[in-house]
Amino acid sequence: MEKNDDNHRRLHLFLLLVIDMGVAKAEDPSAVSSAPASALLMAASKHVAVSCSKVNAAYIECKDKNNGNPSACLKEGEAVTGCVVNLLKDLNSRCPEQLKSYCECMDYYSNRFSKCRKEQTAFEECAPV
Repeated sequence: MEKNDDNHRRLHLFLLLVIDMGVAKAEDPSAVSSAPASALLMAASKHVAVSCSKVNAAYIECKDKNNGNPSACLKEGEAVTGCVVNLLKDLNSRCPEQLKSYCECMDYYSNRFSKCRKEQTAFEECAPV
């Protein structure tokens, strides 16, 4: 597996962890100051992978050094959360309609990217990765 594939897999697992922990429950994609919904996290996953890669890598490295113990890496985890929240606020301020349409599609189709290519294209044209 290539390093980028491994990083994407780790990011995807992180996003699932955030959702599973109950952190991600907001229904309104514009309410990024509260915890984002899974559809919003999935819609922005490419942007998160690029924009937050360094802080995510530091978090994963910290966990690796601490036998997978996330409580030993609270500072790094907060940096990841802060990066994602700031990124979501930025994306929402630049492309609110495109992001909303994409999130609504992802929510409707249970986060299946293949069903939302039109909305994904419009969003990524407005906010290139």
